[in-house]
Amino acid sequence: MDLHPSYFALYVGLALLLLLFDSASLICKPKLWKVGLTLGFMAALLLISSKGGLISFLTAFTIVSVYKLISAKSKKTNYLYMVLIFVVLAFTAQKSGFYNRAIKGLTSFSESYERGQAVYESTSIRYYLWKLSLKTAKNSLLLGHGTGSVQNELNDQCLQHYYFSTCELLRNKNSHNQYLNFLVSNGLLFLLLFVLAIVISIIKSIRTNNIFLLTFLTFISVNLFFESLLQRERGVIYFMLFIVVFLKKSPPALRSAKSFENHKAKIAG
Repeated sequence: MDLHPSYFALYVGLALLLLLFDSASLICKPKLWKVGLTLGFMAALLLISSKGGLISFLTAFTIVSVYKLISAKSKKTNYLYMVLIFVVLAFTAQKSGFYNRAIKGLTSFSESYERGQAVYESTSIRYYLWKLSLKTAKNSLLLGHGTGSVQNELNDQCLQHYYFSTCELLRNKNSHNQYLNFLVSNGLLFLLLFVLAIVISIIKSIRTNNIFLLTFLTFISVNLFFESLLQRERGVIYFMLFIVVFLKKSPPALRSAKSFENHKAKIAG
């Protein structure tokens, strides 16, 4: 299957998140198939070793878990279960290849940031692309340089700010950050509209207690800091498919609550 690890991690990470929050009562009512799927997706996410994917997963898991705690609509055993999963995953990540990749990434970032050395490693390359994107965006901040122009603009600007050897590492790449990609191609106004749409959707998910929508939006919003997801067809399909599904489809608990309220209204009437 010709699928980049970052994109593969999107599907595995989201599947694991939805499985965890849909089966938060796993300890009280254990189901073997859910336990098996959970462990399988956890192993897959770790084996993929996508730093952005795992960071997005851990961030989304933490935020949604805190929200569930604050909302006080789950049992204490469910909270303990989610905390346990988080601890186990963090421990496993430390003992897996991801830990070594994370240390290597931090080291390369430090060398790039403090010494200005070009390092052929994904973290340092992203750092240079992000800096270059900000410098490029300043030339047409409000309206951008036009859709589809990011790679050409970054290539043109690179030699004005970095050595040729560094530009060889950055050649023909996008911003590897969807927010910066929008800033370069479509400008600040479009970026603000996109962020506003995400924020409004998150507020709606909280008001309607739509855990699935909140989980997806949190997960994807963090991931967009590491990948220009919406610059590829597979990324656009992924985003549009799940955003539409979760906007239109409430989680089981919410549907049950609505049905109960409608039933009470009919009786009262």
